[in-house]
Amino acid sequence: MFSIWRPLCPSGCVSIGDVAHVATHLLHFAAIHKNVWRNCAEDYRSPVSLWQPRPPEGYMVLGCVAVSCFEEPPLDCAFCVSERFAEDALFEEQIVWASSDAYPWGCYIYQVQSSSLQFMALRQPKEESPQKPKKITEPYLQQAL
Repeated sequence: MFSIWRPLCPSGCVSIGDVAHVATHLLHFAAIHKNVWRNCAEDYRSPVSLWQPRPPEGYMVLGCVAVSCFEEPPLDCAFCVSERFAEDALFEEQIVWASSDAYPWGCYIYQVQSSSLQFMALRQPKEESPQKPKKITEPYLQQAL
């Protein structure tokens, strides 16, 4: 089995061609998103909610998604990665943001130590959370670059 992918290039860059890979799908859309946190509509002029993709079996989620509404984001807004290409990562030491105690549940945002710069939103401090960050394996990342 194989798959063919077309890269999405940043502004100012062009693709040198599509990517062919021998194996099952490396990336997959989330099956559903779990709401991690949202601000209260009466507190802010602009709604914000943070969601964690829920991967299908055999895939891992690497980060969270932020949207400027209270509705679940589209399932194709973030990819999940095959478990074979994910490895344990660490959170950056400094917290990016934490919600106030006035909300029904807490939110703690940490950047993951990874070249892809993703973040994780947790409902408790990283030291107390059972969720651990993941990143794309370094050998696979080097091969892809």
